[in-house]
Parts: sequence; C-alpha cells; structure tokens
Amino acid sequence: MKRLLTISRFSSPAGLFSVSGLSCVIGLLYLSVIAILMSLAGCATTGVNIGDFNLVSSPQEVQMGDSLSLEVESKYPMLKNETVGAYVNEVGQRIVSVCDRRDIPYYFKVVADKKQVNAFALPGGHIYVYEGLLLEASNEAQLAAVLAHEVGHVVARHATKQLTKQYGYSLLVSLILGNQPGRWSGLAADLFGTAGLLKFSRNDEYEADKLAVVYTNAAGYAPGAVADFLGKLEAMEGREPGRLETLLMTHPPTSERIGKVKAETATLASLSTGSFPERYLSKTSSIRK
Repeated sequence: MKRLLTISRFSSPAGLFSVSGLSCVIGLLYLSVIAILMSLAGCATTGVNIGDFNLVSSPQEVQMGDSLSLEVESKYPMLKNETVGAYVNEVGQRIVSVCDRRDIPYYFKVVADKKQVNAFALPGGHIYVYEGLLLEASNEAQLAAVLAHEVGHVVARHATKQLTKQYGYSLLVSLILGNQPGRWSGLAADLFGTAGLLKFSRNDEYEADKLAVVYTNAAGYAPGAVADFLGKLEAMEGREPGRLETLLMTHPPTSERIGKVKAETATLASLSTGSFPERYLSKTSSIRK
C-alpha cells in the first residue's frame, strides 16, 4: 500500500489541499480509483483473510502462478514417476474438495530431490512437494497434512500479499500483462534462490497450519497427522538439519507450531480417523528402492 500511494501531492491531507484546484480533482479521482480497487480486491478474498488488502485479482493470481510454474519447472527436476505423481495429486485434490477456495484449478507435483524435506505453493494453486518429504512421511494422512498446509497458503492468498509488498502492484500487473516477460525468470530466482518471498509472516504460517488441521479433518484424515508430521520435522532438526535448511529458514520454530496445531485440533467438534499407512507405503514404494 505504501508503494501505491507514494505520490507527494496526494500522500497526506495537507498535501492534497495545498495544490491547485485541478490537482485536487486529479488527486480525488486517484484516491477514488484506489478505493474501487480496494473494494474489488475485497471481493476477491475467500473469507479466511477477509480483512486483508490484496490488489491482485484471482484471475491475475492464476496467470502469475502459471508463469512462475514454467520458470520453476525449468529450473527444478520434476519427478517423472506417473504412479507417485498421480497419487500425490489425488490426495491433494481430496484436500481441495473441502477447502474454502475452489474457484481456481490446483496442481500438485513432486520435485525429484530426495535430500530436501520441504513443500511450497506458488500463487494461484501450483503446489510442489519434495521427494524427500514423501520418504519421511509415514502415512497418507501426513502427506495430506502437508498438502493442506500449502493449500491453506493458496486459500489465504499469502503469496500475492507478499509479492505485492516486495515488488509493488504496478510491476506485478506489468508482468501479468506480458509487458516484461523476461522479469519472470528474475522473480523466480528471488523466490526460490533466496527463499525471501516465500518467507511468510508468522501469522501467515500459523493460519496455514490452522487451515491444515481443518482441511485434513474435513477430508477424512486424522487431524493429529498435522502435529505428528511437525514432530517428525522437529526430530530431524537435531539429526539432519541440512535436509530442512530451506524449511527452517521460512517457517516459525517447529515447537511453537506444534503447540498451536494441537490447540486447534482440540477445538474440533468431531475427529476423522483415516491415516492409510499401507496404501501410502504401497503407492510410494517405487521411490524407496
């Protein structure tokens, strides 16, 4: 918001009324446009983040995600195992079917990297999970919990909020309209080279965790799987911190997350019980060889 309103004559009431009549009219028109955009942005929210300011519309966000996904998939090796890929997508779509934002398509893909234990979401529904994370999960419910966390980021539109803060709305619109196609590569490098823009605020991460509990349970999985998988990560922090390097850089302390997740789980009126360990191990057996 600060970037959008950095125009000296209109940045404060004093500045607005100290210029000529014509400038006053222009300033009022400018502010009126901003107010309209804000109201439209409000219409584009999901109800989860209803009070948050986000100028990027839902169609613009999808376009942005499509462009970024091409950059990501040109730089990162994607798992070509059709069985595992279809299975991850199936579990992900089960989460999508109960989430609060079903007006956009969701895509779930696996990064072929057994060393890293992580997952991330792009704007507009492109979600990636690392092969190393699949190897650490013990059952389908834990995979669902991870995917539900990433779906939560998409539902709450955390990525576009962070991108707007970092780059400003005008640059994002210019990229979306195709005026600066070469900048997508630089943007992707920022996103996944330094992980800077994927470092959501603590509140964003806690909100995604909360939604993960709700969606995991609603999809028929044991919601305790969210805390269980976080417990696995906490154990790995002392044992194999290198495999969690990116995740630890971009998330709050795991112990805090576990406490909040358990408290959220305790508020659920009824608990699902599905975990499906046999099916999970069977579906992922080809990458364990």
